Amino acid sequence: MKRNILIDLRALQSGKISGVEVFTVNLVRELCTKMPETHFFLWTNSKALLPKNFPEFPFPNAERLHTEFSNIFLALRSALFRAPKIDLLLTKVLREKNLLQENDSLEIILVPDPRPTPISPQCKKIIIFHDLSPFYFPQSFSLKSQLWHKLVRFKTEAREAAHLLTPSRATKADLERSFGIPNEKISVIGAGVSGGLRQISDAIELEAVRQKYQLPDTFFLTLSTLEPRKNLARLIEAFQRLRQKTKNSALTLVIAGSKNTDVFAESSLSHSSGVIFLGHIVEVDKAALYSAATAFVYPSLFEGFGLPVLEAMACGTPMLCSNAAALPEVYGDAALSFNPRSVSEITDALETILTRRELQEELRQKGLARAQSPQFSWETVAEKTKEVLLRS
Repeated sequence: MKRNILIDLRALQSGKISGVEVFTVNLVRELCTKMPETHFFLWTNSKALLPKNFPEFPFPNAERLHTEFSNIFLALRSALFRAPKIDLLLTKVLREKNLLQENDSLEIILVPDPRPTPISPQCKKIIIFHDLSPFYFPQSFSLKSQLWHKLVRFKTEAREAAHLLTPSRATKADLERSFGIPNEKISVIGAGVSGGLRQISDAIELEAVRQKYQLPDTFFLTLSTLEPRKNLARLIEAFQRLRQKTKNSALTLVIAGSKNTDVFAESSLSHSSGVIFLGHIVEVDKAALYSAATAFVYPSLFEGFGLPVLEAMACGTPMLCSNAAALPEVYGDAALSFNPRSVSEITDALETILTRRELQEELRQKGLARAQSPQFSWETVAEKTKEVLLRS
């Protein structure tokens, strides 16, 4: 008999592509492939149309379920009154649609990003906690997001869950320390890098991306959302110090990524000389952009994993990275690390990588080898998740 597992895909409804969305899409696709005997119901809820770029999941064991309840009403009732029980509500809908037999029920709900999800005792809830940034860095989020995070009640959700999944040991430790979650209730499943992100060596392809974004031959690259936690203001200050020290006006820092003021607080960034803001980068350009960069710099103050670090290493880009939170778990010995709160350390790292070609090549090779290891594949992530689902 097939097991019935519901996966909450409401996190994908915004149409934005960030780390959580990339993680969720890749994990769900791998789970559907790895667990053919499991019946997955992929749930979305919205009165409005889903975005045109909503991902497809064309698997014989995956059934899309869309409901049109008021999201605000559902979230408020779920958070404040712990009702309705989501498994019972959706079981009723599935039976009405003849997608679930009368004697069948939802055994597990997998929530890929924490949100108010009350369930009945007959169902088990498994939540993926990517990080606790809303808990540790509330000021990095917009007022709207801060209100949402209060509504979510992370500690309540974590304690009600049968099991928690995290991409890193650092986030697991945060959950144990801040929420009092027992060690055995949390599994570290890691994260992966998509196959399309690989080193581009073709000179024509690299020149095409430089032309498209009007970039020089030599440039530092960083890619992230433009928000305070990403520490871009210190990076810009460090870069300007390097320009003054070297008296090299051709030095360029490229900052890729977009603002989302609905979610994040405004980050005050100076549009100073030598700094280019590219805005949102389409996925098809990412590999060539990473590969064209002299080095990738990631100065973040806090990460639950840090997918751009893994992506850059997979493209053979020499890595300069913050030593904060989970980031050392990702880059290992394949980066030149620095204290993200020290502008002078960031400046020194930029200068070192710029002047030492042999170090560039050493970090390039180490990064490629690390990113290609099985521990950073979506298949491994799905296999670890599958183990938890099967024993739950």
